[in-house]
Amino acid sequence: MPVVVFRAGAHCCAISAETVECVIPVVAIDAVPGAPRAVLGIINFHGTVVPVVDPRRRFGERGGELELGQKLILVNTPTRLVALLNDRIEGVEPIAPELIASMEDFVPGAGKLKGLAAWQDGLVFVHDPGLLLTQAEEKRVDAALRRSQPRARPTD
Repeated sequence: MPVVVFRAGAHCCAISAETVECVIPVVAIDAVPGAPRAVLGIINFHGTVVPVVDPRRRFGERGGELELGQKLILVNTPTRLVALLNDRIEGVEPIAPELIASMEDFVPGAGKLKGLAAWQDGLVFVHDPGLLLTQAEEKRVDAALRRSQPRARPTD
């Protein structure tokens, strides 16, 4: 299966290429009070509000710093479009599905990743688009977005 391989902090990561909508240069990210820790904020992508997930935060790293040259990988999940912040995109590479071991095999309860594969001189963490945001995080993002929407003013 072809995957987009990218770097997020100290980690090499991948996501199925068929779920990638596009790659765009990093843009200003608006913070959303009450959003989950892994969600840096939101962007406006052609009129669609898109949450930005920082995989570094999933790995317990600080993350969140934006630098010139960073890209956002826009990924179609089962419920919404999500942007993945990354430090560098390595390219599109094939990884045989049988080489991806379930995270549950290594760390029971890890749950946020599809799996782990040996890759070149290290490991690649393979993300599952459906797990970029948990159901609880989806609800928190939705609630935070509702709270941040300007309220309509009554007209006279």
